[in-house]
Amino acid sequence: MKCAPLVETPEARKIFQNLFLELYSIEEPILRLDRIMHWVRRFGIETPNLDKTPTLVLGGCFYNTSTPVPTSSEIAEYLEMGDKKGVHQFLIPTIRNNASVAALRSHGFQPIPWFIEAIYEIKNGVDDDLRSQLGGKRFREILRLVRMAEKDYEFEFYTLEQIRTDPSILKTTADIHEFNVNKYGHAINFYSYSILKHISESVLGENLLICIYRDKETSQEVQASISLLDQSRSQMYTLVQGIDQEKIRKGHNLYIADKYQRYKFAERHGIREINLGRGNEELKLKLGANKFNLLNNWVANSETDVTNEIRALVSRSREVLGLAETGQSLIGGYPIE
Repeated sequence: MKCAPLVETPEARKIFQNLFLELYSIEEPILRLDRIMHWVRRFGIETPNLDKTPTLVLGGCFYNTSTPVPTSSEIAEYLEMGDKKGVHQFLIPTIRNNASVAALRSHGFQPIPWFIEAIYEIKNGVDDDLRSQLGGKRFREILRLVRMAEKDYEFEFYTLEQIRTDPSILKTTADIHEFNVNKYGHAINFYSYSILKHISESVLGENLLICIYRDKETSQEVQASISLLDQSRSQMYTLVQGIDQEKIRKGHNLYIADKYQRYKFAERHGIREINLGRGNEELKLKLGANKFNLLNNWVANSETDVTNEIRALVSRSREVLGLAETGQSLIGGYPIE
């Protein structure tokens, strides 16, 4: 029997739910959808009934890349839990489109396409794959940027043992990620020092991998990426990357350099599947992604008919995500599964 992906395991989902509680300063995963940063991307559609209704958020609460379909009995427990708490709306985020979802439909849940997940599966080796998939010109440009970065920057990978020895690694990573918060106008830092410390002290701490880039001349930390590495499943998950753009030397692209170096790190450690996360799928295609999954948010409301709002969201989200009205949707010739 195939193992569940690391981020879909019950242990990981419990940790992600706890991170969600900490992030929003709540004691249980119940809040209005218009308070959830991953929800309010919204595609420019007004959905007041959905947005302003207290909602029980299930699964990995957006912290995990994808969520497994609950069993019918689990769904019944969720609905009963909501009823006891006076909550009538439920959200299970980011379930892969190719999952078996009969149990969700039978309990009144409706899907809304929300993200596209990008994965790079190593086949013949990183360099051979990138050259074959992207073409020689693009591959040479990636290598040029990597070599250029190696000239002016040093980078180092940190696993849990090193992080425990030097707690400043987490503080540096959180500080650099704060630049992402400012860049994208987020109200909160999804990977604050407190959140990273929580991860490092959980069972996922053994999987934590941080990479930090430093300017060779100034020794200033300028970029940090956070991943989860699971050698037992041969998986790497990209969680987030932060960068201080004002301190980057002209002509550099450390986003690309970091991606390549993490590919090579994964390859050296026997990893075959590198999950590149959600969104920016066209950019990730140009960096080697060769598998794409549509992720749906599943919503149910046992008190208010939200069908029209869901229908409007579905129509708009399919347009924004570039999903075909009929037939197979593709990204660079790869099917969106």
